[in-house]
Amino acid sequence: MQRLRWLLIPALLLTFWLGARALDDTPLWNDEWYMIRDARVSPSPLVIFNHLARQNPWHAPGYFILMNPWGRLTDWNPFALRALALFIGLLAVAWTYRLGRDTVSPRVGLFAALILGTSEFFVHYLHETRMYSLTVLLTALVVWAYWRVVRAKREPRPMMWLLLFLGTAASLYTHYFMLLPLGALAVYHLLLAPRTRRWWLSTAVMTLGGVVFLPQVVAFANVLSRATGRTLEALMPGPDVLRYVVYLFGNGLPLLVLAFGVLALVAARRKRGASGRGLRALLFLVAVIAAIILAISVTVQVFVDERTRYIIFIWSLLAVIVAAGMVELGRLVAGNRRLARLVPVVALALWASIGVWNSLNPRVTAQLPGLTLTYPLQHVMRALRDVHRPGDYIVNVIPDADELRRYGNNVSFYVQTERLAADSRAIGIAESAEAQEALYQSVMTEIGAGRAYVWVAYRTDPPPSPLPEFTDRLQEQYGMCGAVVSRPDRQF
Repeated sequence: MQRLRWLLIPALLLTFWLGARALDDTPLWNDEWYMIRDARVSPSPLVIFNHLARQNPWHAPGYFILMNPWGRLTDWNPFALRALALFIGLLAVAWTYRLGRDTVSPRVGLFAALILGTSEFFVHYLHETRMYSLTVLLTALVVWAYWRVVRAKREPRPMMWLLLFLGTAASLYTHYFMLLPLGALAVYHLLLAPRTRRWWLSTAVMTLGGVVFLPQVVAFANVLSRATGRTLEALMPGPDVLRYVVYLFGNGLPLLVLAFGVLALVAARRKRGASGRGLRALLFLVAVIAAIILAISVTVQVFVDERTRYIIFIWSLLAVIVAAGMVELGRLVAGNRRLARLVPVVALALWASIGVWNSLNPRVTAQLPGLTLTYPLQHVMRALRDVHRPGDYIVNVIPDADELRRYGNNVSFYVQTERLAADSRAIGIAESAEAQEALYQSVMTEIGAGRAYVWVAYRTDPPPSPLPEFTDRLQEQYGMCGAVVSRPDRQF
């Protein structure tokens, strides 16, 4: 067991590298900007709580409150703000190891950590300023703590009860969809957990964690009311949501997930003792969560493809189940002990290799909003910091394939972050000819006639369509000075 624990370190280092390498690959997109905006309204957690309840009840306030001291410590630097999700994600990988180790076996725990740490979908949210890596961590922590207090042979220490309480409360305040794993745990607790003294204590502790959520209930009810009264385009029905979750978790190879899931079912039926009970419990939790998702999709319009991220909390549970299936594969196909240990390692290496390749060359996450911003706004603003003058104007001409609205707020944020004494706007392809003309006129009005310099930044491969029209208008008032920065991919 000690040797396997040390092997967790390379898995954590690999996950860290996959997440850290992309922290500055793309500029912030709108949802990240909204999160930062709401997190920095005040150093007071109570003010943040009240602000979100009134202005943005779609989100629980936990991650915003957590981000505030981190943001003040790092001066709200976008790179550092994203790193918070990365550090939390590393804890999620480590706690998934503990979950797999204590519910099934140390080997399954190690496999599960590497499976989670090389998941393309999980890695993507290690470099976004969002709460999703925290939902993975909290799911692993709460299920692990619950299992330790209900099923462990030894009497749980007070710290374990405290972890269960804090994990329950933190889950509810991190994301409303954390009600799903907590609800699945409640179903397991009522139907399958042994009715011992610990049963009653764990009931009281988790109930107390739910009571802490009561101040947020009004905002949550407001969200439910709005969600039931709206219609979304490209809505995904429940079965499609589940299929898409399997696709995402399997790094684009859903049949592998299903195959290892079936093998995990075989292992759950075969195993006796604590490891069998643990694996059966995890399978039960995933089944209940799937049933809840099907029920939600019938009553509330929530799911479109990009919002499948709400269900990423299940990744830690799926990682342990797939890991158990891999280990069972070795037992079924191997005729001797040595080969039985080698076959799962080969399967794990192939799985992790696919995940690493996809993370380096995004495939299943390629259409997520955070990866569709191909204009390097953050690099442009950083490069202009040392060459611009106070009062200059910066025009960022967005590539045709990018949605202009994704850059609506982050331009001014980068002006502030990079300490630029300039005004700035983004222009690109508008939704109509009238809107395009209005955009040109608005930007030209803001520029006026008295600027020392107007910087026009754009990607050169290919050049954006609005560039010629805009530069023609600009040259009616300003002379062309030439390119100050000219690189293979951008110029200004």
